[in-house]
Amino acid sequence: MNYQNQITAEIARLKSEIAGGNITKSDSWDIEYTFDTFFIRYYLLALTVNGVVSCVLHVIVWYVIMFKTPKEMHDYRIYLFNISICSFFHDVVISIFWRPVSLFPNTICTNTGLVQYFGSDYAHFGVAVGMPAMSLNIMSILIGIIYRIVSLMDQQYLKFLHSKYGLLIMGVIQFGPPVLLGGVLMLAGVPVEALREKAFVKYPQLVPIFESESVFGYDAELNAWINVICVLGIICIMVIIPTTEILCFLISSRQLKAVRQHISAHTYQLNRNLIVVLFIQVTLPNVMILAPAVIVVILIWQEVPYTNIMLEACFLSCSFHSVIDNLIMLFAITPYRRSLKHMIFGKTFNSNFDESVRNNSKLHMSKRMSLMPKI
Repeated sequence: MNYQNQITAEIARLKSEIAGGNITKSDSWDIEYTFDTFFIRYYLLALTVNGVVSCVLHVIVWYVIMFKTPKEMHDYRIYLFNISICSFFHDVVISIFWRPVSLFPNTICTNTGLVQYFGSDYAHFGVAVGMPAMSLNIMSILIGIIYRIVSLMDQQYLKFLHSKYGLLIMGVIQFGPPVLLGGVLMLAGVPVEALREKAFVKYPQLVPIFESESVFGYDAELNAWINVICVLGIICIMVIIPTTEILCFLISSRQLKAVRQHISAHTYQLNRNLIVVLFIQVTLPNVMILAPAVIVVILIWQEVPYTNIMLEACFLSCSFHSVIDNLIMLFAITPYRRSLKHMIFGKTFNSNFDESVRNNSKLHMSKRMSLMPKI
């Protein structure tokens, strides 16, 4: 799976055939372009390393959520666990299952993850799971914010939220958009044969890639469903998501201030801490997933060089998001930060400290005994 060697060898073969008069070079061909394949090895290595780090962090997060959550956060533990599970699923899909490699300026990519073994008929399954996995992660954080708002309101609202109808509504909010996105992505897919025919018009050096790799792609001229995704994506990124985030943060902050006099200072500070963490978590995808995607689309539209490197950097940013999200949860939520410090430093620090105290006590006592007059 060395794209650089495959494309370089095919370019050399084409040049040799053209020089020998065996084939005639078409005016539309651009056989010098290598699709920035030198960066692919580093990109895939970074995905692998990030996947391993993410798995370790998720295990730690699951442990502190299940066993170190204070009683004031007992119900909220379920929602934190939900966020972590969705984050883990998102990272596994990006780092292990999908692992896309872009071949722009063609609107095609290859699968280098497990999905490549599903066959060419299911090549779109990687993106149809990968993109909804990102959406699922964002929606799980939104569900956590909704719970924080409802928990600060009258108990009747919280009871409704935990009823079967409330859970059904929460389930639709969390799983509805990802399922809808995945379905539209499958509908928008273009057959490999059509992608191959269009790509070879300008880039015949891609022949070995289409023969050996799992290829998928989109093209507005061949399937207009991709336009629907673009329009919906713009509306969500520019309007729905930021508006929802701001409203949820304002409402939750207002509700917390309203009940401040009826709760202890410790509970108030804990709730305030959770709201701030949730707002950071729900804002983080805007910075690490949505904004890079918008920037890459603009760069592709402007035909900026090294687009493949920038798109793969965007995928890396999406993958790194789960690691940053876990670190925020571990360090920004006070009970979890204390538990983590105890797990790492607690026993060693305490044992060294106790030993130091004992030694100092013995030394101090011996000095006092030496200074006492002899009888």
